Amino acid sequence: MNHAGRECLARELHGQGVEFGPGCQPLKLGPFVTAVRYCDFHDRASYAAAFPEIAATAHQFPDPIDFPIQFDREPFADRIGRGTLDFVVANHVLEHLVNPIRFLEQCYEVLAPGGKFFLGLPDKRRTFDRYRERTRLEDLLARYQSGTAELSDVQIAEFVNHAEHPREPLRPGDAARRAEFEFHRRRSVHVNVWVPDDVLELFVYLGRHMKMPWSLHDGALGDGEFLLLFRKSERAEVVDLYPLTLGRLQAEAGEANQARLERLLVNTADELAEVRRFVRGCKRVAGAVPGGSALREWVKKG
Repeated sequence: MNHAGRECLARELHGQGVEFGPGCQPLKLGPFVTAVRYCDFHDRASYAAAFPEIAATAHQFPDPIDFPIQFDREPFADRIGRGTLDFVVANHVLEHLVNPIRFLEQCYEVLAPGGKFFLGLPDKRRTFDRYRERTRLEDLLARYQSGTAELSDVQIAEFVNHAEHPREPLRPGDAARRAEFEFHRRRSVHVNVWVPDDVLELFVYLGRHMKMPWSLHDGALGDGEFLLLFRKSERAEVVDLYPLTLGRLQAEAGEANQARLERLLVNTADELAEVRRFVRGCKRVAGAVPGGSALREWVKKG
């Protein structure tokens, strides 16, 4: 998790907004946020019941939830208020949605002109999704055009078989394993699998063909996720700048990786120096105590 990147981008958020699907790690907001409301299908109790493995951190789940919403099934733009928000946060939400374009469409509607959209997503190359096929734009458009709102057995089986690698593959329509399908349906799965290029392709399409232009304001790459900060725009040509901004983000990520490597090398050198000092100390002791010859032999073998 890119804590530094999240904190830096969160300071770009101002005014009033909402966070969708905060889970037990709601975004730590910066000093310029005056109010935030939370939207989720679960409340704290039902979330803890669905995910017992997070019992130790369940108290961090926001309580109460301001807008109980099942994102794939329930329109929310009118409920929250069109054009009323300064920012929207969707941190590790979009990969779980059957119909992410419909969700993005409503996020665009609830934002005021110039409002910001904080989007966090796992990078499939750095997660349990690494062996799964990337979700194509054509598939997203097909789901949007058909109004798909339900997670299918085929999608559940694809996730389980390629991310969890069960001994016996899960097969759609297997009545004997219906309880297993329902378990994953309740908890949700990663329906969508992306790298940054895929998501930017989606946003280019939204801006050029669906009258939802977003400018790519900033972002951060690395640590198994990518964070993108968009700004609601009215000019379709803002998407032409995506490659330039993405190039900058990739360069910054490379510099950060280089700095981490250099720190690792320094720490390794310090640890080796400590080992050498220990060995020299053993040699000095070996020369000063009875039976030291045996200790000298042990040091040589070590």
